[in-house]
Amino acid sequence: MSLYHYVPSKRDLLNLMLDAANADFGWPAKTITDWRGVLCHFAWESRRCLKQHPWVNQLRATDPEYGPESIRILEWLLTSLSKVGLDVKTAIRVIGVLFVFVNGFVAAENSRSSPCQSDGRRPSVNHLNFAKAILATGNYPQVKRFIAMTAEIHDDQGFEGALNLILNGVASEIQLHGRTLAAKQGKQA
Repeated sequence: MSLYHYVPSKRDLLNLMLDAANADFGWPAKTITDWRGVLCHFAWESRRCLKQHPWVNQLRATDPEYGPESIRILEWLLTSLSKVGLDVKTAIRVIGVLFVFVNGFVAAENSRSSPCQSDGRRPSVNHLNFAKAILATGNYPQVKRFIAMTAEIHDDQGFEGALNLILNGVASEIQLHGRTLAAKQGKQA
């Protein structure tokens, strides 16, 4: 209880812990100038930090107040996305999608590394008798092909591939915003 002489409440303590974990965010040695590089760095660093501090995922779900380290990261992201013409609302959506992806990917990685799964492979439906019976009906050929795949994607490769899918979507959004902005400027002239 003497801790609360320094910190007013448990919530404040948790907020400080979250900000301390965000202070572990590794800033690039050189300035990254392109939006894709910024978002890639953010995703990879967020993943590294979440793997190093697995409790952060649960804490973020409690809608904490963000401190200076969290705000510094957000400012960097918003500034980078504003340089390619994204308004704050769209930029926050982009960051949110990336945030949810990274948190979900790390949660899945952490669940795979549980003691129940000692061989390092993802648990899959082909281990369940119920799923085998459903697939044997022949009504789900795509799922059956997916389950029949024997090659496992390494975690880093899987992360990179999914991240690229998301960033390709962001690139489309940036192009759309550029065309919309150009059209608005053309009407004003």
